[in-house]
Amino acid sequence: MGKSNGGKAYFEALGKRRALSGLGVLLGAKERLTWPLWAREAWLSGWVFHAPMAGRNLLDAFTQELIETPDSEILEGLDPTAVKATGLNILRQAMARVAATN
Repeated sequence: MGKSNGGKAYFEALGKRRALSGLGVLLGAKERLTWPLWAREAWLSGWVFHAPMAGRNLLDAFTQELIETPDSEILEGLDPTAVKATGLNILRQAMARVAATN
């Protein structure tokens, strides 16, 4: 069952307020995962349509925020060394595939 427009407008306003305050989309993402899907979509649309992008597109804004986010927040309890080793292994496999096709 869908939510009334009043509920949707509330979550859009929350996203708009977050965007206009200059805070990124990742901050508080864990909390928003407990929200129903319609509420998360409404929040994100409020953030997307009101985020101050200053000539950047959404992907650029998201990438910049991801770069500025500390590893500890992104990894959420994972071992950084293991994550780095896995990433390097994936990179080596990709480089090997490219070298094999050339």
